[in-house]
Amino acid sequence: MEIIIIAAHGSPSKEASNVEDIAERLHRMIHTECNKDCVRIAYLQFNKPTITDAIERAVEDGADKIIIHPFFLSSGIHVTESIPKIIKEAEDIYPDVKFIYTEPLGFHNKLAEVVLERIKTVTDIKSD
Repeated sequence: MEIIIIAAHGSPSKEASNVEDIAERLHRMIHTECNKDCVRIAYLQFNKPTITDAIERAVEDGADKIIIHPFFLSSGIHVTESIPKIIKEAEDIYPDVKFIYTEPLGFHNKLAEVVLERIKTVTDIKSD
């Protein structure tokens, strides 16, 4: 069984921690007819579940492959050190589980399109 964990930073502000919506939409995109909890969220700090908790629950639920996507715009210290350290610890605890760590959101043309769309909604900027 494969489980995807969307790993976000977290925030003390409940309004800022809306990654649940992203995970739900992603789940519907991947598994249109699935009613299982195979795309989950986790946080580095401030919110629950933590990434460690989410990994533990995924393994308890039968995951033999866990894909962890850092929901970050760049490869800062959390992406390059904090999350990989958590994954390494989990690999040591769960040697029979395959862990896959994706790149962060980073630069992608679709992200640039989203930024342009947001700017257009509040200005009269035109694009070619």
